[in-house]
Amino acid sequence: MFNLFKLQTYAGLQDSYSTNSNLKFIIGNPGEKAVVTETIVGPHQKGRVRFRGSWWSARCLEEAVIMAGEAVVVVGISQITLIVEPIGGFSTDM
Repeated sequence: MFNLFKLQTYAGLQDSYSTNSNLKFIIGNPGEKAVVTETIVGPHQKGRVRFRGSWWSARCLEEAVIMAGEAVVVVGISQITLIVEPIGGFSTDM
């Protein structure tokens, strides 16, 4: 099977993006935008995002607080949790 492309894998988190074309259909291309609906306190507390018309669990692997209403970029996936980063950079106000 050919390798479409691979989203980043973080700190041992496994993703099967490169071998599962269904994930490409669900997630799309790396770098797509989502909107935070429940604050993410990364990496310790998951939040939620609205992405492609659905709500997803999401986490940021950096020390950051991403408030509800902020835009993020989807950079990966671990199981059924999206890995996101803020578009405007990181805020360390915790």
